[in-house]
Amino acid sequence: MDPRIEDRLRDELDAHVRDVRVPPRLFDAALRRHRRRRASLATVGSTAAVAAVAVGTVALVPPHTPGGTRAVAPTVAGSPSLETVAAIRPRLIAALDASHAIVRTTARSDVRTFRVPPGPFRATAPGPTPSGTAHRQVNENWFDPDTGYFTVYTYDDGRHTSTTRYPQWQAGTMTVVEYGTRRYYVEPVAATTPPPEHATGKAGEPVLDTVQGIRAAVQRPDIRIVGHDTVDGRPTTHLRFSVTASGDTVTGDAWFDARTYVPLRATTTYGRSIRITTRFLPRTAASLAKTRLAIPPGFHRAAAPTK
Repeated sequence: MDPRIEDRLRDELDAHVRDVRVPPRLFDAALRRHRRRRASLATVGSTAAVAAVAVGTVALVPPHTPGGTRAVAPTVAGSPSLETVAAIRPRLIAALDASHAIVRTTARSDVRTFRVPPGPFRATAPGPTPSGTAHRQVNENWFDPDTGYFTVYTYDDGRHTSTTRYPQWQAGTMTVVEYGTRRYYVEPVAATTPPPEHATGKAGEPVLDTVQGIRAAVQRPDIRIVGHDTVDGRPTTHLRFSVTASGDTVTGDAWFDARTYVPLRATTTYGRSIRITTRFLPRTAASLAKTRLAIPPGFHRAAAPTK
């Protein structure tokens, strides 16, 4: 057989499995098995030898990731196929550009409040010391890309404390409803300069609560496919990246519909205390209602706080 044909076959197979990570022991065992098979088939003919190369290469692909999700996706015809980020990236970006989904982001964090006891306090002298209590705060953000407005619901230890609605960066009005005092206020908001398309967080990670952030994550060279899961009953392709800065690691996960490639869910994890989850929801009546703010009956309007 012409060696150029064999080289071309090997190059194409290598391109298919370039993003696959194989445990060293599995790789060594597969390589030894492939060499023994090739030696035993050497007398059969060059055609059989090339077939052995293909079989040996495909055998290096693990059928499952450590988390149990599938690393090999079937093609439309039903034959196994290796899915790579490079291969699906154009479809992911095209699906983002066509998306008008309602974006719902939930941020959970542990907030510590300190109380200083009455009386003089000196750190160098014995006596009363400040005490602290931790509570769970949840901010639920709903964003409508067609209006450009955020509506933010804040909960402290499960109690709904406030709702705020404000424009993303265009001029408009901000409305804040405070449930503890049964009051609300409205103030104008000036337009601001839109952030860069690839907006990033403090560690340099893409912010996954916007379409722009998802696009930036998809284009990262270190993002990889970690498996296939089910989200809301729909099969998905699961992608992940991680960023480490100043000793802190930020992990970003995003799930895309395996058929249409539209984003369905994204999660950003900051250490152990903060976890931000975003869902991209269809424009149903229920979703749209969450992006609007109605003043509850009996609430009175107050002056906006001075800055």
